[in-house]
Amino acid sequence: KKGLEKEAAKQVTIEATENAAKKEAVKVLKNTGKKSVLKTVSKRSELLDSVSNQDLKNAINQLYKEGAKIGDGGTADAIRSTRSTGELVGGSNHVKKGFDYAKNLERIVEKQKLNPTDERIARALLSDLQDALRGLQP
Repeated sequence: KKGLEKEAAKQVTIEATENAAKKEAVKVLKNTGKKSVLKTVSKRSELLDSVSNQDLKNAINQLYKEGAKIGDGGTADAIRSTRSTGELVGGSNHVKKGFDYAKNLERIVEKQKLNPTDERIARALLSDLQDALRGLQP
C-alpha cells in the first residue's frame, strides 16, 4: 500500500512540474512576442490529442504542420492569408492541398466509423477548409 501511495505522490509531483513548466513557457513566449507559435503548437496538439481515428490523425498532421506561423497554423488559414495578401505562405500555394484534404476529410466522414468526437472534429475541419476555398477552383 505504501508503494502505491508513494507512486501516486510521485505522479502528482510530475504532473505539477509539467503544469508549472507549461505556464512558464506561456509567460516566456508572451514576453518574447512568440505567442502565435505557442498557439500553433497548441491547436495541432489539441487536435491530435482529441482524435482516435488514425486516418483523421494523419489528415491533421498534414493540415497542421509544426512550426507554422500563420493564423492557427492550419492549411485553411494559409489559404486565407494568401487570398488576402497575395503572398504565398512558406513559398507554397496551399489551394491544391486544401482541395485534396477536403476530399480526404469527406471520405473519412462518409466511409469510416468515427466516434462522435472524431466526427465533430472532422466535420469542423472540413467546414473550415470549404470556407477558405469558397469561390476558388482546384
